[in-house]
Amino acid sequence: EKGSARVLVTGKNGNGKTALLAGIVASARVSGHIVLYMPDGDRLRRRGYYVEPCPHREKLYVLPEIAKELCAELLTSHGDDLKSLTADRTVMGEFMSDELVGKLFDRAAEAGESVDEDASVLSLDRIL
Repeated sequence: EKGSARVLVTGKNGNGKTALLAGIVASARVSGHIVLYMPDGDRLRRRGYYVEPCPHREKLYVLPEIAKELCAELLTSHGDDLKSLTADRTVMGEFMSDELVGKLFDRAAEAGESVDEDASVLSLDRIL
């Protein structure tokens, strides 16, 4: 079983912390890892003002503006990789309303994907 390493990078402004992190992200992506990278932590301060309670998980909150940016970044960086990863209706139902899950399948069908009424799986690029 692999564990995850945690590294804290500190230093004064201009010492290269952001460049180091960008290099680590690039290396991981070249190695085939899917990396969600949000280099500007100030986005949370600027866009974190709009928060909604999560309808599916008690005591959790949703940051829709930041989520939208992160999904766009993930699709831009890993769109082809996400086509081979899937989620089924049951898993989606744990995080989304039945109405939203239905809309995702409808949108996939409208985009020309072969989605029948009994379809239960969508690729992650379709979900995002």
